[in-house]
Amino acid sequence: MSFRPLEQPSDLFDAIRAVLLERIRDIHVGNYDDFGADEAGRVGTGGEILIEFERTTPGERAPDGRYGYEYAITLHCVVGRHRHRAALEAVNLAAVVQRVATDALWGLPVDQIKRPEQLRAEPSFYKQGANGYDAWGVSFNQRITLGPNLAEEDPQVGTGPGALVSWAASDDEADYETPNP
Repeated sequence: MSFRPLEQPSDLFDAIRAVLLERIRDIHVGNYDDFGADEAGRVGTGGEILIEFERTTPGERAPDGRYGYEYAITLHCVVGRHRHRAALEAVNLAAVVQRVATDALWGLPVDQIKRPEQLRAEPSFYKQGANGYDAWGVSFNQRITLGPNLAEEDPQVGTGPGALVSWAASDDEADYETPNP
């Protein structure tokens, strides 16, 4: 898995999609907002996972100055009702997705993403009838930081009044001096 920089929220979406497609066979992964556009062809196979970014809140800035965000994400595991045990297949798919998401950094740089928190699965939307579907949602919060490192490349350390002159530890205060400019 490559570690590409996280420049915008859609990069997180693309990374989640790529990992799910790589780790789960016979599945379609799409955008929650696009569900229904080609419903008949996709949910009829092994199922579909719909990625939904529900909300975001500002997060802490990273030590390197990047702005932080916390996203609430749900991965809806959808199975066509025409299948014999659609409700149970949706639960099974949610269990697989939950295992994938447990420690997922989605192939993104470790300095830009934290492990998912508050991971949970519960029934999601459904539609009754022969052309309907059952679904379970795997939800979690994920903290990210976007953009380039904002810290200085090579900060000046140890210059000016009061800078540490010696790195050797000593119990004698006379060993510590302020450098003369």
